[in-house]
Amino acid sequence: MVEREATPASILVANPRHLAHAEQRLAKAQRRLARTEKGTRRREKARQKVARLHHGVAVRCVGAPHAVTKRLATGFAVVSR
Repeated sequence: MVEREATPASILVANPRHLAHAEQRLAKAQRRLARTEKGTRRREKARQKVARLHHGVAVRCVGAPHAVTKRLATGFAVVSR
């Protein structure tokens, strides 16, 4: 994984590490899910919370490169390879 990405104008873009930032909340939610009894409403709610946290991480991982490239494309007159 790249720590920082260098752009043509020597702008360094740090790697956001989305999963690392959500790790504590995700671990707590997974522990809660593991402790619940199968087939209960509480387990379903816990499962949905874990899924929501994973989905949030996935959305941020997909959106971050787009945000960086959009900012670079609008900030410079010419974008080359």
